[in-house]
Amino acid sequence: MGLSLCGSQTVAAPPVGNRSQAGQAYLDLIENFIGFAENYWNNEADSYDAQGSGVTWARGNGGMCLGIAVLLTEYPDRKCFTSKQIPRKVLFDHLRLATRTLCLTSNVCTDLRAKKPGTWGGPDPNPRSGGWHWQAGLETEHWVLAAFMLRNQLDEDTLSLVRQVAGAEADGAANRPIHSARPGDTAADDCSWNAGILGVCAAIYSNDPRAQRWDECAKRWALNMEGREHDRTSLRMIDGRPLSEWLVSNNANPDRTIVNHGFWNLPYQTSFADLSEAIVAYKMCGRAVPEAFHAHALASGKEILQWLVTPDGDLLCPQGIDWAERDVQHSWAYTILGVMHDEPWARAAEDRCVELLTRRQATFGDGSIHALDFGYQTDLLRVWASSFLLHKYFGKPDRAAVFDEPQGAKVFPHVSAAVYRTPDLISSVSWFPNRQAIMVLPNNLKAVANRPTFTRWDVESGTGWVQLKGDKKHRRFTITSPPVIEQKNGALCVSFTREVPRHLSQEISYCGLPNGTIVVFSGWKALKDLDVVELVDHPFHWVEIDKFITRPTIQHVANTWNIDGKLQMQILGNVHGEVAEKGINGAVRRSFEASANDGLLQSVCVYQAVVRPKTPDVVRQSDNVVKVGNWSLGRDASGKTTIKGPG
Repeated sequence: MGLSLCGSQTVAAPPVGNRSQAGQAYLDLIENFIGFAENYWNNEADSYDAQGSGVTWARGNGGMCLGIAVLLTEYPDRKCFTSKQIPRKVLFDHLRLATRTLCLTSNVCTDLRAKKPGTWGGPDPNPRSGGWHWQAGLETEHWVLAAFMLRNQLDEDTLSLVRQVAGAEADGAANRPIHSARPGDTAADDCSWNAGILGVCAAIYSNDPRAQRWDECAKRWALNMEGREHDRTSLRMIDGRPLSEWLVSNNANPDRTIVNHGFWNLPYQTSFADLSEAIVAYKMCGRAVPEAFHAHALASGKEILQWLVTPDGDLLCPQGIDWAERDVQHSWAYTILGVMHDEPWARAAEDRCVELLTRRQATFGDGSIHALDFGYQTDLLRVWASSFLLHKYFGKPDRAAVFDEPQGAKVFPHVSAAVYRTPDLISSVSWFPNRQAIMVLPNNLKAVANRPTFTRWDVESGTGWVQLKGDKKHRRFTITSPPVIEQKNGALCVSFTREVPRHLSQEISYCGLPNGTIVVFSGWKALKDLDVVELVDHPFHWVEIDKFITRPTIQHVANTWNIDGKLQMQILGNVHGEVAEKGINGAVRRSFEASANDGLLQSVCVYQAVVRPKTPDVVRQSDNVVKVGNWSLGRDASGKTTIKGPG
């Protein structure tokens, strides 16, 4: 095609300042992981065996190419890499061979040497999809950016293959229709992936006749990623036109929350970070970064993410997760907010993530963080590589960053969840149609310094489960009526009822108090005659990661548990609990029969942080009233909850 890179730009824009501490930490993570990844090089296939959980072979190889490109360009004089002393030539050859294999196995490759049919990308062979393969852009952009970074070292034949396949995939993304979210399944991630490949190609191949269209389509895809119905009339000017003129879809709720895989799935809340490679490509090529690529990042950060930051940098997940525990795959969202938008709280949160990742990788000593599998971790590699590049090209001088701790209640009505924060304790409650949970974790950084990773994001946490005779798994619950949400004197109370339809119900009242106490009232009732195998209420599950995060110490007196000297959990009522394999079951009944309208279990759970030298407040219960310090809470027979505070 004879096209130059970056149009008339022959020299990449210089990075800002010296390498930051976070930037160096990412570079170390990358180098260590690549040493581990070389175990997965396949000489016969000329590529990495990089397929894994949620990651295709092409996507995983792209992540590897980007990670290697960062390493080779940042250390241009190094002859060997990693503790394994892998020669520079080996890493370069593997990047080159993997890139060529990706091109020649693509369904859009027009080279006579290409495999026919290809194995990835291009039009989706599934006739039901009616269009381009949904991950094709994501499978392409990483190695396209990597090839650009090494453009002065790669041969012209390889660069020509990259240009042709990249351009075809960008055309495919430009021609695809932009969809709105379906129930339980946003298209925000799809939007970000298509915007990514379009942005990378528009920047790198800026003198291609198609580049202007790619640029325009990249902006449109990016803005529709978080498109909301009421933005359809917005006059906010973004990249030369009102926001309303860019939008053709709805993919976010009015409060910017996003639902994917059927619940409020927090990793997808940071889809805007998927534009990192496009942002970096524009910067590398000396072009102004479109505002569309990060137009809503600051609002999403301050209105959502800041409320969910935990002591180890993870995001509190009120409705659980469906990927790996504590891989902090969202860390690049903090990078964008910290280095592009200069948000100190985001820099502090990113520092926590980097510290967690560094400790986790060092614990195993082989370069892996041992999250699911190798293929899955190649996606973490591209997150680290993107964060490094953001620090390189947008970073600020190192300076101390303090997390600006939100306090009080934040309700997210469109995803049926609420968060309550105090300096010593963070908690959440969810009344989502298919996921009801209560998460509680200590928040005082000094108190949790030796165990900042504490609570597991278990979908049954806090609310419990039931197993009836003949069941092979726990029963599913539904919400029977809208919740009652009250905020008064700085306290938050959320009450709702959930049911196993036609079998049993559970009334729950969650109360967050300004003194850092969480009180949960729970009452179970049979709706028909039942034969119950197991009923568990107020379960708490801690995080355990083999060889990295060990089982906490437990002190147990009566119905009070002290977990690792950091969190106290006290159960009130005529019930008994137990220490389980990976947590505490606050109240348990097993192997019993019940008649319709029988009460099955009535109890109250009180959570308090343990912050020495202070001791938790004394908890008392009398006449259905719970007293904690200067606060009194009650729940009457109708389910109404009352809260009285000091004065």
